[in-house]
Amino acid sequence: MKIPEYITVQEVQRVCKQLKIRDWTKLKKAKVPLKEARIILAGLKAGNMKIEVEEFCKGLEVELEHGLVFEDANVTNNHPVLTGKIVLAHFMESAHSSPDRGVCRTFLPRSAHAHVIQTRFTHSHKASGNA
Repeated sequence: MKIPEYITVQEVQRVCKQLKIRDWTKLKKAKVPLKEARIILAGLKAGNMKIEVEEFCKGLEVELEHGLVFEDANVTNNHPVLTGKIVLAHFMESAHSSPDRGVCRTFLPRSAHAHVIQTRFTHSHKASGNA
């Protein structure tokens, strides 16, 4: 089944220009400068959570890698605000499940995160008989 492009390249470019960051439609690597992460984080509503910009930046890189490495998993078409909201959602999940509420998890390095995804994918396919 062909899935339509819900978030257009033009929309991503418009938002990048509005935020005064690079054009994320041209990304080849999931590398985000702290300056861009700071701009994106500042525009999100994180409530009373304390999110270090370095951790947020790692989260952006992990989420961007999903689409750059696994094209079928590119949910946001590299839209910086939507990618940031996914990262924020992960932080909120972590803070909610943490005994020390309000403390955000540390994102795995991208290579470790990719290994976890691949391992889960392989195990789920073996369990379902699709391996």
